Amino acid sequence: IRTIGISLVIAMILYLLTTRRFREARTVIIIFVAGFLFLAWFNGRNGGSMFSSGYEAQVLGNSVSEKIGQVWSNVLGYSNEVLASSLIPIFGSGLDSFLGRFGLGFLPFVLNVLILILIAWGFAVWKPKLEWMHIYVIIYVLGILAFWNPRVGSVKARFLIPILPFLYFYLIQGMNWLAGKFSRQDARRIAMLLTGLGIVIALPLLARNLQDWRNPVMNQMTDLSIGASWVAENAPMNVIVMVNEPVPSYVHVQRKTIGYPKDGQDLEKYLNNQGIDYIIVSPLLQSPRSFELDKFVEEKILPILEADPGKFLVVYTNPKYNVTVYQYRP
Repeated sequence: IRTIGISLVIAMILYLLTTRRFREARTVIIIFVAGFLFLAWFNGRNGGSMFSSGYEAQVLGNSVSEKIGQVWSNVLGYSNEVLASSLIPIFGSGLDSFLGRFGLGFLPFVLNVLILILIAWGFAVWKPKLEWMHIYVIIYVLGILAFWNPRVGSVKARFLIPILPFLYFYLIQGMNWLAGKFSRQDARRIAMLLTGLGIVIALPLLARNLQDWRNPVMNQMTDLSIGASWVAENAPMNVIVMVNEPVPSYVHVQRKTIGYPKDGQDLEKYLNNQGIDYIIVSPLLQSPRSFELDKFVEEKILPILEADPGKFLVVYTNPKYNVTVYQYRP
């Protein structure tokens, strides 16, 4: 959400400046600076900062050379069927194995490259160039490419959702240009070709929507309410809970949540410094869901908890979902 807002504001300012609408640009800048200063004052007054430490580390941190390497790595990641699959949800191991039976395993790669080329060409041929949406797309893309968090993955299909309408628009423009080359600028033939291509694109989207309706994404993701709901129902309101997903888990725990310590930190010292009362050990939030604990928890956290059952008392367990809640009693 922050990246969307920042991209929209910067795109608006740049658009107004490049179109020489300086009075409007000045008004937008004044409003933006005033809001920025108020937010900085408000956050500072409450012990926070303008940008969270996580946002700074994931987007604004690292040296220039490191950031360039991270951006390039993300470019390769999104180009490897992530962007194409967001527009046309047919890519994946199922398609690869199906086409492989007929010796056509190369087709997904060719189709992926073709979609990327059509999007890039559709962006290039569309006029006028200084429309605000082009500027917004460029700034937003740079923002998501700058995001770097190898622990949870830096390339996410959900990051593309705010620009999917624009990507479809560029894809259609690219297909329109390609259809014009094959149809000798015959408007009727171009319309028929684009309609046919539109139906081809719409069919897998319709199939995916029907699948999501029958089996919602929430049923495919890790259920954070397990264990967290027990704490919400049985623990006092002033307790502090350590979980692997502090922000989304808060909705279910309804208590102050703290993330796990970093690798190398002393666990008990961390628990005492943070005043933690309960520890929820559960799989990471992901889709499709997995019931396996991540390597850090399994090797660094769990052995310590299981070694001292008197200090780390098991108060809730759900073997089916591999969730355990410990009460810390120092």
